[in-house]
Amino acid sequence: ARPAEATGARARGAGRTLPRAASHLERGRPDAARVATMLKLGVASAKRREELKKHVVVNPVLQSVKIEKYYDMADRALDAAQTAQKTALLLPAGTWREAHARQVPLGHAYVFWKRFAVLTNETIPSHGYYKSPTTRDRKRKLNGDVRVAVTALETIVDAMDRDERLLDAYRAEAAALAEKERAEAQKRAGLERLRAEKRARDDARRAEEAARLRREAEARAAEARETAEARDVAARFERLARDDDAKRQKGDLVKDQSVAYKSTDGNRVPGTILRVHSEDPAGAYYTVSLEGGREVQTERRFLEPLASPPPPPPYEAPPPPPLVALRRAELRACTG
Repeated sequence: ARPAEATGARARGAGRTLPRAASHLERGRPDAARVATMLKLGVASAKRREELKKHVVVNPVLQSVKIEKYYDMADRALDAAQTAQKTALLLPAGTWREAHARQVPLGHAYVFWKRFAVLTNETIPSHGYYKSPTTRDRKRKLNGDVRVAVTALETIVDAMDRDERLLDAYRAEAAALAEKERAEAQKRAGLERLRAEKRARDDARRAEEAARLRREAEARAAEARETAEARDVAARFERLARDDDAKRQKGDLVKDQSVAYKSTDGNRVPGTILRVHSEDPAGAYYTVSLEGGREVQTERRFLEPLASPPPPPPYEAPPPPPLVALRRAELRACTG
């Protein structure tokens, strides 16, 4: 009967404990929202925490050092981590500036908690006296502090994630603003380049117009000079013609007049006056081309006009030199 009772008691006990265990599992099972949150935890601050890991350095355990000293080291790391966490979480973090300001305190808290975790999970368990019954109470307390450390690290990482999201939003906004400013700078540079090209074209057009006006002015000045020279030549020819008429009326010999040259032996040789020299104060003398091709220079008394020369035709101005025609063509091309 006693074994049967014991069996029934065990059965009754099992019946009582199974629902309790099942309900405990149900209570400890995380819901879908918590799982999604835990999966996202630490994603935003992963790079930052990776940089902080180089400061989480704990020397390997020395078996010659008492394990109590490592427990004391863990207690000090726990106190430092709790103080740093409290200091960091008291700081506001509503803007990117505040998030940036508490990066260092959060980093200190994360490093201290990670050092505590390394001490409790790696360093102290590797000591030879870790399973000694003399440190059972400290070991039990340390295991309770480990659960506190896990919760604290989740809190620190969550705060880091929020700060990183604020900073990422600011960086994205700053990058967009920088890109906008760069685009505006490029636009201004393009407009300035277009203005410079327009100024260069305007300057070239003005220079070309000034050169054209200068060429026209030079052509007009050259034409005026040549016209004045042609006028002077015409006036000189007119004057010479009038002088020749006056000389003919007075009986003086003129150029191209047919004369007879009286030589010293009394012969009369026909010829034509080539030049009249009037620069001698003693009187004019003449260069005469005689028949046979011989030229002589003689005075008026040795010459006798043969016939009166026909009157010269009315003076007509000579055609302009080729240069005037060329300048006129250039002027028409410039003005056209």
